Amino acid sequence: MNCPKIALFDLDETLAESFQSPAPEMIARLSALLDSIPVAIITGAGFSRIDDGILSQLNGSNRLNRLYVLPNSSSQAYTWANGWNEEYNLTLS
Repeated sequence: MNCPKIALFDLDETLAESFQSPAPEMIARLSALLDSIPVAIITGAGFSRIDDGILSQLNGSNRLNRLYVLPNSSSQAYTWANGWNEEYNLTLS
């Protein structure tokens, strides 16, 4: 069987109930998955919601460089390199 090369998750109703932070068990599973493959989180929510609900709980992970954050329906992209860096921003004014 071929292992996936990346996992892509929607935030609401996939990693967490709508407008809620993921359960601690989901954060632990997400952290374990980051040890194996890159992970991307896409959401209609803004970066601050992902930062508060997920990233703040993953701060101890040494694999944040494998996490891709795509907020605002992927009109933005953030990656980790000694802090979260905006890779692009295509939001409408």
